[in-house]
Amino acid sequence: MRPFALAALVLLLAGCASPTIEEPVDDADPACADLSAALEPRRDDDAVDLAVTNDGDTPCTLSGAPAVEVLSTEGEAIGVAPQPAEGADAVALAPGDVAYAVIEFDRGEADCDSSDTGGLRVTLPGTDEPIDLESVGIAFCAAGDEVLVGSFHSEPLPSQELQTTG
Repeated sequence: MRPFALAALVLLLAGCASPTIEEPVDDADPACADLSAALEPRRDDDAVDLAVTNDGDTPCTLSGAPAVEVLSTEGEAIGVAPQPAEGADAVALAPGDVAYAVIEFDRGEADCDSSDTGGLRVTLPGTDEPIDLESVGIAFCAAGDEVLVGSFHSEPLPSQELQTTG
């Protein structure tokens, strides 16, 4: 073999033996894009569970807490919008899985009568599109009641375990 051809063969083989650089693989599930929501009553009349279902075909991750507003019977937001819980863990949702967030109504000291509501307006984490949910027998006094919203969990929590920033 000629010296030039031998050198070219050595370089060619050296190139084949060099390690290849691969792009890192992101194993994290994407944010949830195809969700549905419903209110589920609790034994405690001052709370409801927000049940959010992954209606998509792929697993996804839901993190944080929903933004919640109480609606009047005319569909207008009433009262003060609560600050959702912070520092929540992410919940992995396979297709069809459900995540839960507790929504509590803290009865204030104001001298007013609670009245029926038109439901709740919920905005899920990662979206800007609110969902209006009909009431499940919620009575609310806009002048004195406070809404507390918990972060999402893979199972419903007892009301006393609600962790919020209020």
